[in-house]
Amino acid sequence: MEPIEVDLLIDGGTVLTMDPYDRVCEPGSVAVQGSCIVGVGPREEFSNFRAKRVIDATRMAVLPGLIDTYGHAGHGLIKGLCHPALDWPSEALYFHSTDERWWYAEGLLSGLERLNFGVTCGFSVVGATPARIDSPIFAEQQARALAELGVRGVLGVGPPDPYVSHLSEPWSGSFWNDGKKLTRTFTYEEAVRNTAAVISGHDGSAEGRVRVAIHFPYLFGRVAEHLQQPFSYTDECVPKMIDQAEEMRELADRHQVLLHTHVFRGSVSYALQRFGAERVQRLMDGSGVAFAHSNGLTEIEIDALGTAQAGICVVPFTHENIWYGACPVVELGVVILGECQAPAVDTAQGRAKVM
Repeated sequence: MEPIEVDLLIDGGTVLTMDPYDRVCEPGSVAVQGSCIVGVGPREEFSNFRAKRVIDATRMAVLPGLIDTYGHAGHGLIKGLCHPALDWPSEALYFHSTDERWWYAEGLLSGLERLNFGVTCGFSVVGATPARIDSPIFAEQQARALAELGVRGVLGVGPPDPYVSHLSEPWSGSFWNDGKKLTRTFTYEEAVRNTAAVISGHDGSAEGRVRVAIHFPYLFGRVAEHLQQPFSYTDECVPKMIDQAEEMRELADRHQVLLHTHVFRGSVSYALQRFGAERVQRLMDGSGVAFAHSNGLTEIEIDALGTAQAGICVVPFTHENIWYGACPVVELGVVILGECQAPAVDTAQGRAKVM
């Protein structure tokens, strides 16, 4: 039998295949040719493989790269810097004290730190709330960093929420040139145009490793009170909320990208009452919508998200959990595990996919 030539063989580790049968191969091997994995299985199946490079993975776990479904660009450099009353320094720092080189450096750092923890694909909010979309250049620098690192990433861009925006009105951002600061205002419409520009210029770039998603902070509004940005919706807000939600869904569908947003206790119920059940279902129907946090949801909201089979991006630990309660992971995603049976999601019970 002719030997099978490959570029890389990861040999002798405990291989967690994550295949439909959840096989664990110990010892196992993984073969790589070019940018593709061409073999995964028990070590004895690879006796005929010849590799240019062999990594001895004895006493090591070998598993697919982890996926981080929610994070904010910028936070990689500021770390835990957070004022107890003013919250993130998102406006003063992000919008008025950083330039494009800062966002490139942050993209490199956060990507490397994710990789150090085994994360090979991460979602980063670059525009909307609270990072910058007053120009496409900041997302472009994050895309450049991902491309150079060689990892996969999704950049979330979109306009700030007009009601709970984390920014002072009018919205403004500062640009630096030769040490000189120029501050200019920007509008919701300009942010939408910048969002479309980033999608057109970078979605699918770096040989498909860099994707762009629309991140709209609150697709159904934020009914649960934000302690730093308190706001109560009035009847006059609803038509604008509906128009913008439908605009974001239409933009995502047109460009065939993910629509990523936040949801907390009360928002889905509010939308069901004010937007109408049919419109809410249409806005979040299918696999192209993901809701971050999802804390403190009611049974009605769980059922609505499950019926739509929306994606849920669980954020295990933030101050949001303390404010609204935990994300009801068990109720949202019922995973059936059986002997030699592929893990499945109980969609018959109207439960959402939990990521």
